[in-house]
Amino acid sequence: MRDGPSETRKLDLGNAAALTVIVVGIVVATLLLYYLIDVLILLFLGVVVAAALEPWHARLSRLGLPKGLAVLLIYLLFATALVLMGLLVVPVLIKEISTFAAAVPENYATARAALHASPSSLLRLLGERLPPFAALPQGLSGSSAALFTGALGFTTGMVTFVVSLVTVLVVGFYWTTEVPRVERLLLSFFPVARRVYVLSIWQEIESSSVPSSVAKGWPCWPSG
Repeated sequence: MRDGPSETRKLDLGNAAALTVIVVGIVVATLLLYYLIDVLILLFLGVVVAAALEPWHARLSRLGLPKGLAVLLIYLLFATALVLMGLLVVPVLIKEISTFAAAVPENYATARAALHASPSSLLRLLGERLPPFAALPQGLSGSSAALFTGALGFTTGMVTFVVSLVTVLVVGFYWTTEVPRVERLLLSFFPVARRVYVLSIWQEIESSSVPSSVAKGWPCWPSG
């Protein structure tokens, strides 16, 4: 009769230990997901890029180009297109900004004179409070540190964007060229008799996954 309570107590301790392990595992997985979310997003975007480029490098591969060279050629074409767009847009943008900056003093003086001549006393008061344009640089000298901080933040953001873009492209290249090795690695964990079935599931996931659906522009709806 004494064994009954002891067995029940052991079962309770075992259930408590299993529940504790599950809770700790969930917490650890959540923390890892929180700290690695940026890396996971870059990996996901890399897979999306690989899925989007699949029809293109498949056509180039049919022409006799190796898969890796086909992907690099597509990257080169995109980079060339971006450089050409930059060469066409950036000079015009710089010219417009320069023209706007050169016209700022005149436009400021015109606006200040219009406020002075306004029939509204409030607008005239505002015009009187506005300093001449020549005195503005002295008033703005105190904000040089803020401007420097903003420029530094912008530069850091641009560097981060470039690094992220290169990472996505590298992941897309690796995923495109190394998918067969990933498949072989995955199949090596399963018995030989089950590998054909697992391979069919893997190919089904790869062809109908979220990255492929995003790349093709179609929503990935759950079946059923």
